[in-house]
Amino acid sequence: MEALSSMVSSAEEAGLIKGFQTPNQGPIVSYLLYADDTMFIGEWTKRNAENVNRLLRWFHLCSGLNINFNKSSLFGCNVNATEMASVFGCKSGKLLFSHLGIPVGANMNKINNWNGIMDIFEKRLANWRAHSLSISGRVVLIKAVLESLPVYYLSLLKVLSKVVESFERIMKSFLWGGTSESRKTHWVAWERVTMPKNKGGLGISRIKYVNNALLSKWGWRYKTGESGLWKRVIDSIHNHPKDREVVPVKNGISGVWANLAKTKNKLKWESGKLVDLMKGSVGDGRKLSFWLDNWVGPNSLKDCCPSLFKLEKYKRCKVNERFWRSGGEFGWTWCWKRRPKAGVELEEWEK
Repeated sequence: MEALSSMVSSAEEAGLIKGFQTPNQGPIVSYLLYADDTMFIGEWTKRNAENVNRLLRWFHLCSGLNINFNKSSLFGCNVNATEMASVFGCKSGKLLFSHLGIPVGANMNKINNWNGIMDIFEKRLANWRAHSLSISGRVVLIKAVLESLPVYYLSLLKVLSKVVESFERIMKSFLWGGTSESRKTHWVAWERVTMPKNKGGLGISRIKYVNNALLSKWGWRYKTGESGLWKRVIDSIHNHPKDREVVPVKNGISGVWANLAKTKNKLKWESGKLVDLMKGSVGDGRKLSFWLDNWVGPNSLKDCCPSLFKLEKYKRCKVNERFWRSGGEFGWTWCWKRRPKAGVELEEWEK
């Protein structure tokens, strides 16, 4: 795969292959690799397709690894892929498909599109297993299923409340030995069952809380991680100067990242937002947002100094763009719409 990656990069530099240019001069994406799974992304032209096909042929001659086009599919956005698929000798696919276990092109805000995932969940908690296991064994199996599903679904997709109810109904029935035909008595309330063991529960996690935690972790990765390809793609699509949220999301664009960001930005913990409990370490100031991130006190400067924040031209500016230090000297660089005036603005300035 490293050899294939090098070949694609060389062909791209020579202008033989053209990848997909993300908005706002973002990164160009031409291929994605995951283990032995490869996805090519590029300009919809016959020349581009023929050059990709030639590259795969060269790869076969050099490595001895033959591409199985019978297992490959070509997808096009708002175009008929049948003719272009003949270049490779593969089949044309529709945008509603599964990639690495995740449905692509499906509107996951519709309950019907969760049926396939629910079927997998129900098969793993098969009713016949409930009759052959003790209560302890059923609890262990429920936890094992819960720990495997988040990797593929709960960490990327916002689960609908109706779907959560269906998931938990299956879990309850399995725990007490019930089936789809017969319902057994639930001897303990589900709220008590899902409490931690040290508080008298069985330690079974609530799907809603697991889903929120895993979605929120993407916001943490966005703020703390290095500038990976996925982060640069997100910035090119969602990042804009007027955005006031810690994790950027562009209104009017729906999809996986929109659900992730909205969950992260709105999730509350006790009396406040979860993002308010995160405090950044300044370092060189290149990663932290001067106004939006919490780095100087219990709240962000946006909340502490709302009047000054309104005067700021570039609301997503970084700390190093406003504060500089050289040797023993330091200073501030501001970019106001106008200078702060008397009253509340000066009071906030004096803070």
